[in-house]
Amino acid sequence: MVAITAECTRALQEGDLPALERCISEGLPLDKDLIMQACKYGQLNVVKRLRGRGCPWDGNKVLLCATKVPNIDMAKWVRAQGCNWTDGLDGFESYVAAIRRGDREMFTWLHAEDCPVKDSLRGDLTFAAIETGDVEVVKWLSSVGYTPDASCSGIAAERNDLPMLKYLHESGVPWDEYTAVTALEAGSHECLEYL
Repeated sequence: MVAITAECTRALQEGDLPALERCISEGLPLDKDLIMQACKYGQLNVVKRLRGRGCPWDGNKVLLCATKVPNIDMAKWVRAQGCNWTDGLDGFESYVAAIRRGDREMFTWLHAEDCPVKDSLRGDLTFAAIETGDVEVVKWLSSVGYTPDASCSGIAAERNDLPMLKYLHESGVPWDEYTAVTALEAGSHECLEYL
């Protein structure tokens, strides 16, 4: 097996197709690892070239990678090749990565493509959104069925995120003793006053 050289790594990172072709002609194996590296570098042109040369892949893993890199064009292309979500956990990872980046285009696309999330993890998506402090993301998640609960108010209070706490309260999300205790323990004076 030929080791991947610095030149080949650079070709993958930069999407340098002529250099990649030289590496292949010198014995670089076309395998699943190679295509995953191209994906991790966000190089759609390289992924396409490798697939065009018959490089094997685990399309579902490449789809997950593309949503996390992020490269929405790659995710769309991989999806168009017939690749699908393998299980709810993969959907969860994709959504969380998009939420943490504030990448509304990606998570809107994931939702439109029916990217699944296990029911047991749905609340964790809302937690991830609240932890970013992005009220718009929480609003969007609420609009597509990811409803915040009282524990979300506690997270906002713990973060001393008064705008988020206000939004949650004005949206009818309850708070409980946990919310006040968390705000107190975190020294979230503004949130305590609001409560």
